[in-house]
Amino acid sequence: MELWDAQGVNVTLGHLRAGHPEVAINSLKNKRSGQQTPAANIKKSRKGDVNFCPNIPSGETRDGLEVERVALLTEVKKKKKDEAVIKEKMQRTFSLRRQEILQEPKIPEFLNKWPALFDVSEINLEFMRLTTVPLTSKFLGELDRLTDDLIRVFHTKGGAAGRKIRAVMAKTDNNEDINVRRDCVLSCLSIYLNEDLDTLVKEYMEVNPHGPEELEVKGRVLAPKRLQYASDDNSAPNKKDACCGLSAYELKRLENIRERDAFLSSLKSKASLDTVQSLLSPRKSLHLKEARNLTLRGGLTYEHDIECREAEADVAGTTMAIYTVRAESDDPDGPGGRFADVGVVLEGVEVLHNLQSINHACVMLYGLIYALNLSYPKSLKNTFEVYQKILMDLESSKLSPEVQALKLKLLG
Repeated sequence: MELWDAQGVNVTLGHLRAGHPEVAINSLKNKRSGQQTPAANIKKSRKGDVNFCPNIPSGETRDGLEVERVALLTEVKKKKKDEAVIKEKMQRTFSLRRQEILQEPKIPEFLNKWPALFDVSEINLEFMRLTTVPLTSKFLGELDRLTDDLIRVFHTKGGAAGRKIRAVMAKTDNNEDINVRRDCVLSCLSIYLNEDLDTLVKEYMEVNPHGPEELEVKGRVLAPKRLQYASDDNSAPNKKDACCGLSAYELKRLENIRERDAFLSSLKSKASLDTVQSLLSPRKSLHLKEARNLTLRGGLTYEHDIECREAEADVAGTTMAIYTVRAESDDPDGPGGRFADVGVVLEGVEVLHNLQSINHACVMLYGLIYALNLSYPKSLKNTFEVYQKILMDLESSKLSPEVQALKLKLLG
C-alpha cells in the first residue's frame, strides 16, 4: 500500500514537471542539432534571475498573448506612442517573451518581433521582472559608493597594469564630469582583473566634412554614424525629391550643414549621385544614413568613405560590442560632450544608441544579457562577475578566486 502511494506521488510529480516550461525547453526535441543529449546546454537560472522561465499566467493563453504582442508591435510603430500602453503590454506578455528567448532566437529576428524591449526604460523594467532588483540605480549607485575603495585597491597594482591604471585615472584629475570618472573606474576595474574593457568597446571617429582639403587620418574613421533598427519603419526615406533624387528625410538631415549648396550641386553628376544613393541604401546592420558626413568635394570622395565602410563592416561582424563615436574636433579629456554617440551592437545589429556614456552602455549591455539570456563575454568574464556579484549583489555567495580577492581588499 505504501509502495503504491509512493508510486502515485512520483507519477503526480512527473506530470507537474512535464507541464512546467523549464522542463519543456530542456527536452531533447527542443535542443539544437548536435546537442540532443540530456546533459547538453541545460537552460537554467545562473545569474540570480528569479523569474528565469515563468509560466503563462492563469487565465491567459499563448494565442491570446500573441494577439497582445501584435498589438504591441503596432503601438510601437506609431509616431505618437502611448508609453503607458506599451508598458502594460510588455508586462502582460513577459512570460511569452521569456519562453521565446529561451529558444535562443537570432537577435535580428527577435528585435523585429519585440522592438519595444530594446529601449532604456524597458530594459530596466525587464531586469526588474527577472531579478526584482532595479538595474541602473543599483549598478551606478554601488559603483559610486565603492569608487574611493576601488581606487585605493587599484593603486596597489604594480607593473604594466599599474602604470596603465594610473594613466587612465589621470584623466579624472582636472575633470569633474561624473561620467568620465565612472568610465575610468570601470576601465581600471577590468585592467586590475587582468582583462581589458577595450576588447568590448569599439571607438570610431566622425569625419569632419568642413575640415581642410588634406585631412589627417588617425585610426579608423566612421563617417555617417547613425545606426538603424532592423524594424525602424519611421526612419525609412520619404518620397524622393525631384531636384536631386534624395528623399525629403535625407534633405532634412542636410539643413544645418554650411556646405549644403555645394553638396547638392555636386550631385548633378551621375557618378556622384550613384555613390550617395549606394551609401544611403537601407541595411539591417550598421549603415550610412547621414549624408552630412560623406565629405564630398566637387563630385569626388575622400578615402574616408572607404574607411567608414570598413568600420561599419567591422561592427556588422561583431557579436557583442559597445561602440563610441567621437567628432574629430572633440577633446577626449574635455568636460562633457565627449562622444557624438554611444550605443550597443549585438550580432551585427545596433540595438541601442544615443546613450549617455560608456558606463551607461555597460549598464544597458549588462541588462540586455539578462533580458536576452546571453553569456558574458569570455574576455571579460571576471569584470561582468564583479558587476553581478559585487555591484548588483546577485548570486554573490559563489565567487571566483579573482573576484573573491578583490572583494576582500574592498572590505579591508
